[in-house]
Amino acid sequence: MALYSTYDSVGIREDISDVITTLTPTKTPFQSSIDNEKVENTLYQWQEDSLRAAAANNQLEGFRAIVGTATPFAILPTGAARTATTMLNNRTQILGDVFEISRTNERVKTYGRKSEIAYQAMKAGAQLKRDLEAVLVGGGSPAVGAQTVTAGNETTARLMGNVVGSIGVSGSTGVTISASTTVAGGTAALTEAMVLTSMRQLYDQGGEVNTLSVKPADASIIAGFAAISDQRIRDFGESKKVVNAVEFYVSPWGEVKVIINRFQLTTVALFYDPENWKLTYIDKWFKEKMAKIGDSEIYMLAGEYGLKHKNRLASGIINAIT
Repeated sequence: MALYSTYDSVGIREDISDVITTLTPTKTPFQSSIDNEKVENTLYQWQEDSLRAAAANNQLEGFRAIVGTATPFAILPTGAARTATTMLNNRTQILGDVFEISRTNERVKTYGRKSEIAYQAMKAGAQLKRDLEAVLVGGGSPAVGAQTVTAGNETTARLMGNVVGSIGVSGSTGVTISASTTVAGGTAALTEAMVLTSMRQLYDQGGEVNTLSVKPADASIIAGFAAISDQRIRDFGESKKVVNAVEFYVSPWGEVKVIINRFQLTTVALFYDPENWKLTYIDKWFKEKMAKIGDSEIYMLAGEYGLKHKNRLASGIINAIT
C-alpha cells in the first residue's frame, strides 16, 4: 500500500497565527516622565526667577529697615538690588501622519486584525509617539539635534525648542558641560569624571537634578562604574544572578536615577528633574477621517505639542561625547 502523506495532500488549511508581533520598541522615557500642560497659543511664555547670592547678614537688635544706608540702619548691604524675572518662551510644533486604505482591503478577512483601518491607526499613533520623543530629546534618523525655537510661516513649519536646544542654546543660563572640559579634543566616550563635573556644577548653581538620561551604549559605561577591582558585583541574595547595572548613581552632590533612552541624541547625556519640565499641547493626538475622493478611506493623525523648561538652572547636558 502506497503512503499518502501531507506531501501528497492538496488543500491543507494554512496555519497562520492570529497575532501580529511588533518588533519596533515604543517606550518613550522622557515624555512619560513629565506632566502635560494645556496652552492656548502657538507662542506661549512663562517667567523664571532666582535668588540673590547669600550675603553676610547680621543686624542689631531694634534695627531700622532702611535699605542702603550704613549700619545700624541697613537691612542689607548697599547693592543688593532686586532683579526682575526673566521671560521665557517656546512654540508648539505640529506632528502628523496620513494613511489610505482601499475599500476592498477593509472588507476582506485578515489574520491578526479585524479592521485594517483600526490597525493602521494604532500603528501610526505609535510611530507618532516615537517621533515626538525623538524631537524632544534630539534623536531619530536623521537626528533632530539641538532644535531651537522657529516661528515658522506659511512655507516653513514651526519648531519647538527641544530639551537639548533649551539647555545648550547660546545665552542660556542652563548648565552646558562639554566633554572637551574633561577630555582633550572633546570627542570621547562618557566618563565618570564628566558625570561628577556636571553634578558639581549643577550643585554649585543651585540645581537639584534626580535623573540622568543616556543612550543605550552609555548605560554599559555607567555599569562599569560599579566594577570593583575589575570584578562584577554579585547579588549574593540569588546565587544565580550576576548584577552589572546601575539604576541609581550616588555622588557627593546628590543621587540620580539612570534611565536609558534609545531616541536620545547619541552625542549627549542629559541631567534633569521631571518636575521642571512640562509637555505642552494645543491638541493631543487625534484621528480625523478625510474627504472621500475614491474607492478608499483616508485618515489623518496629528497633534500639536511643545515643551516648557521651568527652571534652566535645574538641568544639565554633557555634550560632544561619542
